[in-house]
Amino acid sequence: MPFLNARKKTLGFTLIELLVIILIGGILSAIAIPSFIGLVDKANLNNAVTEVRSALQTGQREAIRRSQVCTIGLSIAERKVTGYCLSGDRNLPERVALATNISKKPSSLDKTVEINFGILGTAEFILEDLDEPDDIKSSKVETKYLEMSWQSPQPTKDPSGKIVFSIANNSSLTKKCIAISNTLGLTRIGNYTGKIKKNYKLTKEGICTAS
Repeated sequence: MPFLNARKKTLGFTLIELLVIILIGGILSAIAIPSFIGLVDKANLNNAVTEVRSALQTGQREAIRRSQVCTIGLSIAERKVTGYCLSGDRNLPERVALATNISKKPSSLDKTVEINFGILGTAEFILEDLDEPDDIKSSKVETKYLEMSWQSPQPTKDPSGKIVFSIANNSSLTKKCIAISNTLGLTRIGNYTGKIKKNYKLTKEGICTAS
């Protein structure tokens, strides 16, 4: 019978077809992967801001409810939020970098800053002096007959505390910030424009546009 002598067709791809498929797949991956990483970074950034603000609001609320001071600690280096008024420590994503103009506590070895909430919900924290180098606080001149010393003039300071969030090695994403009012303890979320020093500190030119 004729059909018994018919050759079977070999199903498959030629080498050129395989190379074309691999090339197309590589192009699509090169386009899709950076976009996917950008979406993940943006989600991590927003989650970190929400987590820290939630912890601050919880600390303020618990201080009022318990009628006692509640201290919220933020470890800049370890990206961790702590506080005995919280149900547990809150860890932030590893790629999220933090910076602030709030002074770290003197005994802190891991750059932990503290915000204290009072029984009326008020907030108290110490701001860094961003107008002078860290190791120079005053100037002093000695002469043969007179010794003079003076403090640098103190400019008007922004009384609000700022916590800035960014993604390491991704400068394309807009930096986020939380502004905390000193005394009232109100928090606002916004975008940060300005440079960040290598020691996790902000510059005096930095602005947190919060709404």
